[in-house]
Amino acid sequence: MKKTLHTLCPACGTTFALTSAQLKARKGLVRCGRCSQVFRSDRHLVDTPPSEEKAQKRDTTKQTPEPEQKKQALKQKQTPTKRVKLAQRGDDDSDSSLQQEFVSADVAQLLSGKRRWRVAPLVWLMGAVVLFVVLLGQIVYFYPTELARYPQLVPLVTRVCASLGCEVQAKQDVGLIEILRTTVGPHPKQEQALRVRAALVNRADFPQPFPLMEITLTNNTGEVIARRTFSPTEYLRSADVGDNMTPNVVVDSLLDISNPDPNPGGYEIRLLGR
Repeated sequence: MKKTLHTLCPACGTTFALTSAQLKARKGLVRCGRCSQVFRSDRHLVDTPPSEEKAQKRDTTKQTPEPEQKKQALKQKQTPTKRVKLAQRGDDDSDSSLQQEFVSADVAQLLSGKRRWRVAPLVWLMGAVVLFVVLLGQIVYFYPTELARYPQLVPLVTRVCASLGCEVQAKQDVGLIEILRTTVGPHPKQEQALRVRAALVNRADFPQPFPLMEITLTNNTGEVIARRTFSPTEYLRSADVGDNMTPNVVVDSLLDISNPDPNPGGYEIRLLGR
């Protein structure tokens, strides 16, 4: 038979009856059934419940005859102590029953080490994913050409730009485009006009767009008398050339320009990036 112990609630003074097994559960932590105060039952054990002590005192006082009125006054002054007996539990105690009888749900959860899944972590995770996607889209939108320089990123950048409406420009290095030969002479059919020929070749190991061609004319004293920049559609006569320069393939260009000075002193051809 299990030994019955008694503990006293420090808040309201209610006495509880409990067994040694209940005392060991949850390190002696219980909740008062009267005032809901959570306390350590093992720190407030009493040998004899206050109600029993008072009963013993009443039995002792009965041996000495007292007037009837004094007995009635003594009974009225005595404050009855409510004695609540905790529910008896078997050897196989469950956490849920302990949670209902002794402590609140939050306290029992902390003691058991179990955590409930909350919505807040999931919301934060979804928000972080959304912000990451937005940041990635902004990087691709503002720097598509720089990202397209890495071959492994070209398919991804192309798809994202197709959705966002940005433009991926091909990689270009004008310094790797070489001018093999140039000739400038009078136009065969038009007066005060010059015909400019130039051969270009891409020395890079990747295709790149055709550059802009800037032509500068100077007089005999070296002063600039004319300067103009021409696009690829103006100096390329063949429609089969395409938009990009294939590596190590020579491309001929042809331009007819006006001559403001009948006796030009010299010229300069410079390639510019687009």
